[in-house]
Amino acid sequence: MYKKYCIIFILFFAFSALFAQQKMTIEGHVTDENNVPLIGANIVISSLNIGATTDVEGNYSIEIPGSMIDGSEQTIVTSYIGYKKQTKTFVLTSGKLELNFVLKEDVFKSDEVVVTGIASKTSKSVSDVSVSRIDAEDLSKVQAYQGVSQLLTGKVAGVQLQQASGNVGGGFRFQVRGGGGLNGDGQPVIYVDGVRINNSSIEGFSVGGQDVSVLANLNPNDIESIDFLKGPAAAATYGTDGSNGVVLIKTKKGSAGASASSYNIEYRLNYGFNEKSITYKKEDMYTDSAANDLWKTGPISDNYLSISGGMPTLKYFVSYQNRNEEGIVNNTNMNRHSLRVNLSAVPSDALTINVSSNYTDNKIRRPNNDNNIFGALGNVLLLSNPYGFTAKEAINALNDIHKMKQFIAGLNLSYTPLAGLEANLSMGVDQLLYNETFQHPFGYRYGGDIEGVRALYKIDQRILSMDFNVKYHYDIIKDLKATSIVGLTTNDNRKQTENLEVKKFGTKKIKDIGGGLDITGKGGSLRHNRKAGLFTDHQFNYKNTYLLSFALRREFASSLNLDNIPSIYYPKVSAAIRLDNVGIGEDFFDLLKLRVAYGETGQLPGALDAIPFLYGHYASGYGTAGRLQYVGNDELEPERIKEVELGFDVELLKSISLELTYFKQNAEKSIVAKPLAPSEGLGSFTQPFNIGSLKVSGFETLLAFNPIRSMDYDLSFNLIWNYQTSKVTSLGGEPPIFDGLWNMNVLKEDLKKHEFYYVKTIGANFDPNTKKYIGPKTTDEAVELGNPIPDHTGSFGVNFRFLKNFNLSMLTDWALNFKVFSASKYFMAQFGNYKPYAKAKEKMNALTPGTQEYIDAANVVASMDPTNQSVFIEDGDYFSLREVSLSYNFGDLLKGSAFENYIKNLTLGVSARNVWKTSKYKFSDSEVNSDGSRSLTRGSDFLTLPNPRTINFWLTIGF
Repeated sequence: MYKKYCIIFILFFAFSALFAQQKMTIEGHVTDENNVPLIGANIVISSLNIGATTDVEGNYSIEIPGSMIDGSEQTIVTSYIGYKKQTKTFVLTSGKLELNFVLKEDVFKSDEVVVTGIASKTSKSVSDVSVSRIDAEDLSKVQAYQGVSQLLTGKVAGVQLQQASGNVGGGFRFQVRGGGGLNGDGQPVIYVDGVRINNSSIEGFSVGGQDVSVLANLNPNDIESIDFLKGPAAAATYGTDGSNGVVLIKTKKGSAGASASSYNIEYRLNYGFNEKSITYKKEDMYTDSAANDLWKTGPISDNYLSISGGMPTLKYFVSYQNRNEEGIVNNTNMNRHSLRVNLSAVPSDALTINVSSNYTDNKIRRPNNDNNIFGALGNVLLLSNPYGFTAKEAINALNDIHKMKQFIAGLNLSYTPLAGLEANLSMGVDQLLYNETFQHPFGYRYGGDIEGVRALYKIDQRILSMDFNVKYHYDIIKDLKATSIVGLTTNDNRKQTENLEVKKFGTKKIKDIGGGLDITGKGGSLRHNRKAGLFTDHQFNYKNTYLLSFALRREFASSLNLDNIPSIYYPKVSAAIRLDNVGIGEDFFDLLKLRVAYGETGQLPGALDAIPFLYGHYASGYGTAGRLQYVGNDELEPERIKEVELGFDVELLKSISLELTYFKQNAEKSIVAKPLAPSEGLGSFTQPFNIGSLKVSGFETLLAFNPIRSMDYDLSFNLIWNYQTSKVTSLGGEPPIFDGLWNMNVLKEDLKKHEFYYVKTIGANFDPNTKKYIGPKTTDEAVELGNPIPDHTGSFGVNFRFLKNFNLSMLTDWALNFKVFSASKYFMAQFGNYKPYAKAKEKMNALTPGTQEYIDAANVVASMDPTNQSVFIEDGDYFSLREVSLSYNFGDLLKGSAFENYIKNLTLGVSARNVWKTSKYKFSDSEVNSDGSRSLTRGSDFLTLPNPRTINFWLTIGF
């Protein structure tokens, strides 16, 4: 028995020794260039699914079991937030190996992973398309934002955001590069944590032209980052969803603590106010005092609380916000409640689950303004006697309330059954319930009505989205890595509306809609659109130097006639080369990359465009019957937009970064309506055809400079400069298409898109007998009068951290070479309240007709004569100090105090928005648009509320 135990004992140690000899141990340390240990750096051998993190001294150790040792060459990658990744190779052999890493600071975050396609992610340093990333979490730490539009303004090369008015929660427009093709609304598709969301602006019952943005429901404090794909070259795999760009919003997630009970609490308190940004001038009008009396200070209060934490296998992030904000005139305010719950779970090494959800309850009150004589601005600007259209008390009694309840939820699953093989599933829903209540109270006069009007408008809209894809990462040969992706996307959009309007209430005590005597309007609609796409994407990377990818999408849509147009194909190909890795400027450049990309996307026809004949109900004295309402075209295809993108990315001296991109787009088969011939016997209908085309080109530049980086000081600059131009090349020989409001914005062959096109005043006309002035002399035909879309836009930002804990940031932006139609002055001149015109007429009338003095004075009058509205098309160029903020972090002062163990962070700050502006358009705000953010009308200022100046004082405290 004793001998048996001795043999077992000897065999045990023999096998243990053999095992110890077979295993491999990799050890080392990770530091920065100053030999400072990097704590928590990740060291990963992805092919073996093995890794480690560094300890407090920057050391790490990885053990590889003997069963994995086969003599093959492997790659080990070290990464750390704020530093560039470093890669080394080694051979799998038993024994010990020392590998040390010295990481370089990633000043411009070129190693940061960005989204480059519907299922593609890569670092910016090897991206072959232009992608912009906004670090929203960092921006929100030093500035207070109302919504996502303010967060993005001036931050993305190639993108301009236009706030249509100063209404709280009002609509805004993205101008992405050249604005897309001739069809659609020109707006990008937006995803939040992989869920397609509603980005519409809702006008509802018209109060002059302004709309309410559904995106006003998004809480900017919840956003971690935003990626922006700006054209078909990058967004082709999104199909028709990507024709105007793609905005990918990622919200915050929890982080693992030292234990399961670890958590972080952050509370942010913001108090501020909106105030006037312009003052109406005495030299412009007789009612400047009454107009300036409209302005008020609108208080802002914002309370935000977030809790995050968890452990490596389960993390959570929960937040709540309540924001109350009032505008700079009566009857414009917002009260937003937002609750977010995000969960991340890792039940196994192969499976990751992310759940995101957000519920928003938002109440927005919208004022009457713009093209409206019941609004405040119309009653103090148009007539020389204020409130000549509508009494002040009646204006203040108006009610237009929009209530939005929105629930957005998404589920993301990532499964890696084998090394290199990854399956991803993303499903989501966006449910919007919208209710508008519009009321003219009984007892106040609104035009001819004094007995009251009440109207209801409801929207029930549900968007379902799904994305499933499978990725396989593999090596073709040594150093040539590839990723192949196949996937499926679906989108289901159902929108139902109902509206009812009644009048004659008889008494102010009855406000319920059932108390109205007459039904003056009723209706409803149901739109249900579906589309799906199959796509494949293949990417090749040779030594992180030569990069190539190609993709193809096949799309199906319910708005197409599936018998004639069963599907549409959209291709994409892109390539890049890291010149610094092939010996070109390697001693001077940290990054030198050339890239080229080509892609195609499209814009689907309208929901009814492919239906040959659509009939609807018609109520008459003889009963209800059906009648023809719309004539479509069952051979209609989507508008196709082709884009070429050329660019280069440069980093040098560890302090300078430059991104330059040139783009050229061709829109083909754009949908244009042609009048039907009388011989068709269908009446005065039009029918859509694929006969239009458009060319767009331009460039976008981002220059960043970070000359000072130290423990106590950090100074950085960012300059963006964009240029775009367009030309309508064909409407199939059809007449110009006008906007419908002023009939001056036009789509016309050989002109820029949305060009102002009207007859031009060239002098004065005189009666041949009396020599008196009889009106303006104009061109015989309409001419080009400028464009409402700026040729040049840009921004310049500065961020300066000084004395370690102070932070000062500023942002300026500008727009050059664009026009504004001052419809306010046009009507003021007609009603006698535009003082320069009235004074010019007085001067002319005091002179003797036929004299040179009279002729000169008449020419001045003609230049402002509202008989020709185009005389009020003016330059709109502006330069704005958009944002300023100053904050102080008390973190160092808390160390060693009685609060050190309780308060992790304490920051106080003050910030301002729309601080100062100089503009060629002196009357009001050249950035607004009186017909809202989605109409064909552009560059119109008609009794439109200017954007306010906003001041915020805020406190952030972390526990």
